Amino acid sequence: MKFFFRKKDARKTYEFAPRTEISLSGRAYNRFQDRDCAIKIWVPESAKTKIDEICSYLDTSASDFIRQVLFVHIYGRTDFLGLTQMRHPSIVDSHISTGIRFSTPPSDGLPFTMQQPVAPKQKIDSSFKVWVPAKFSSDLGTLAIRHGETISSYVRKVFLTHISEPSPSIQPS
Repeated sequence: MKFFFRKKDARKTYEFAPRTEISLSGRAYNRFQDRDCAIKIWVPESAKTKIDEICSYLDTSASDFIRQVLFVHIYGRTDFLGLTQMRHPSIVDSHISTGIRFSTPPSDGLPFTMQQPVAPKQKIDSSFKVWVPAKFSSDLGTLAIRHGETISSYVRKVFLTHISEPSPSIQPS
């Protein structure tokens, strides 16, 4: 509990030390330069509202925020912070114009509620299209398969966990 209630004056001694470079894990992030794969994430309207609030607070785009959350989930916070410190193009959105598209749920094929069970108050009706590197998408696909899910449902669960939004399939008792 001390973490949340630490006084601002109670600084650690290392906070005044000169900043050093964060050591990366050794993964080859040179394959992360291009964002050539799209991932579509369907979320409840309440999650869209939270994403908008967070992005406004952080002064970033929803695509960038979603990409960052997923990167940390897959590769870890240390590599994320190290690449941010280096201003690596896989993290920093300086040369790529990406956007976010909201749309309505798909109507072709099976009804959406049959594809993913949804609680009545958690109707999934907003989508984000996020462009990521092919290797990133492949690694997400591998994780999704390990969990027996589609990439979209796996990414939704991971992302909703990170923004403290209950997953539609998990209801509080």
